[in-house]
Amino acid sequence: MGLGGVFILSRHFERKRREDLRLFAERRGFSFIAHPTPIEIRNAEGFELLSRGYNRSYMNLVRGRIGGFDLALFDFHYVTGSGRHRNNRKLTVVMFLNPRLALPHFQLRPENVLDKFLGKIGFEDIDFDSHPHFSESYALRGKDKEQIKSLFNERLLSYFSVHKGLEAEGTGDTLIFFKSSKLLGSEELDRFLAESYSAAEVFL
Repeated sequence: MGLGGVFILSRHFERKRREDLRLFAERRGFSFIAHPTPIEIRNAEGFELLSRGYNRSYMNLVRGRIGGFDLALFDFHYVTGSGRHRNNRKLTVVMFLNPRLALPHFQLRPENVLDKFLGKIGFEDIDFDSHPHFSESYALRGKDKEQIKSLFNERLLSYFSVHKGLEAEGTGDTLIFFKSSKLLGSEELDRFLAESYSAAEVFL
């Protein structure tokens, strides 16, 4: 397929994605912005995920309220590398804001081979002797280890030991959840939103 064909397919996918997210928002009584500006993504500058790479952009912003949270769900795009090693990254992110949250900055993700290697050379994550299964399953990092350890109480540790797959980052009054560099299909959004909301509630 030539470059023209790739461009046409890409534009078709973008239009379909935009319409799918618009309908997702409409069915739930949420608002929709196809091309939000960075200022419309509150607190974005505080997150490591949303500072990655270059040529960063946000698309298909769904906003509303669920439970006690202000909600923002959106597609996040960024680029890493250059030339032959250039990669376009796209993933779905959901953000929850609640003034009752007072979070130290932390990052939580399922532990992978790189995390295990970093641990061996001194870049240790935060582990809990009381919950070895959690510590084996997740990499938890952040500057203020004592505050993060205090935040991750019995309830949170038990929750994430059972409910696996989400990645999370939190700071201040805001939490974000995502799944490793994955742009979720419209048929996956309901489950993703339900899982993320359930996790956000445990932080309150």
